[in-house]
Amino acid sequence: MPRVARPLTAAEVESIVAPGLHAVGTVPGLYLRVLPSPSAAKMWALKVVVDGKRHEFGLGGYPAMSLAQAVAASSARRQAALEGQDPTLARRQAQDAARSASTRAVTFA
Repeated sequence: MPRVARPLTAAEVESIVAPGLHAVGTVPGLYLRVLPSPSAAKMWALKVVVDGKRHEFGLGGYPAMSLAQAVAASSARRQAALEGQDPTLARRQAQDAARSASTRAVTFA
């Protein structure tokens, strides 16, 4: 049986300074990535498996995205992945639709 990480609190997330991946514990696959010095930036990452392929998604930076927001965002993406939807494909299609809507027809008149 796999080990389950102890859920982190908002105060613990703020105090983490060691570089690397730190499991959040509330959502499987949700991590806080801390970059090495001098930046020591913190970002949320979600690791999921879709159709046998591992994907890692960046959810946003800390403190711009709080722990509660990261848990909510990762739960939605994880649920979509469990239902067999490829989150990268959905994002790519949304970007393509936005790009095609913003382009204008070239006229030489």
